[in-house]
Amino acid sequence: MGMLMETNANTCRDFFSSMISTDSCQMTCEYIQPTLPCEMECFDVPCMPHGILVRNDAMGSWSDHQAIAADLTFPMQLLEPRTEAINDCFKKLLFTPSAPLYPYRFEHYWLGGADTNTEGEWRWASDGGLFWLGGLGGNNFLPGGFDPWCDRNPDNVGNEDCLQTYGYKKCWNDNQCSKHMRAFYELA
Repeated sequence: MGMLMETNANTCRDFFSSMISTDSCQMTCEYIQPTLPCEMECFDVPCMPHGILVRNDAMGSWSDHQAIAADLTFPMQLLEPRTEAINDCFKKLLFTPSAPLYPYRFEHYWLGGADTNTEGEWRWASDGGLFWLGGLGGNNFLPGGFDPWCDRNPDNVGNEDCLQTYGYKKCWNDNQCSKHMRAFYELA
C-alpha cells in the first residue's frame, strides 16, 4: 500500500479503539473519530448515507484508499454519491463558506466508482452497480438522470479508469487510478 500506510495511523487507532463502544445503533462521529487514524477526520452529516462522512488527508492511489477504508475499525468504502441529493449534499459541504469542509474545496478526492474491468462501464466499487456506460455523452444510469461529470468527461485520456471529484469545478472526472490524492469515505 505504499507510503499511505507508513504512518503512525495504526498506533493512533489502536490507542483509542479499546475505549469505544461498537454499538451499531450509535454510529456518530463521537464514536467513530477516536477509532480513526490521526490523518482522518469524521463529520456528522445528516444528508449523507448513514449520516457519516470521513475525510482522509493522506495521499494515496484509488486502490490504496479502497483497502484502507475496508480495514478501518468501522468498515468503510470510498464515497459513492449515487443520487443527485447525495451529490448536492456533498457539494454543499465543500462549497458553502460556513460548512466544515469548505477549507478543502480546492482538493481533488477519490470517489467509489471505476471502469477498470471494462472500459466505459462505470460501476460502483461496493456492489458493481452500473451507473454510466460509454464515454462523453454515454448512457446515464444514475437515478433521475443527473449528470455530475465535468465537461467533456469521462474522456479516458491516458487510461483514466477511476472516479474522482474535481474540487473547485464541483464535478466528477475520470483519472488514472495510480495517481495519489485524498479521499472521502462513508460507512460500508
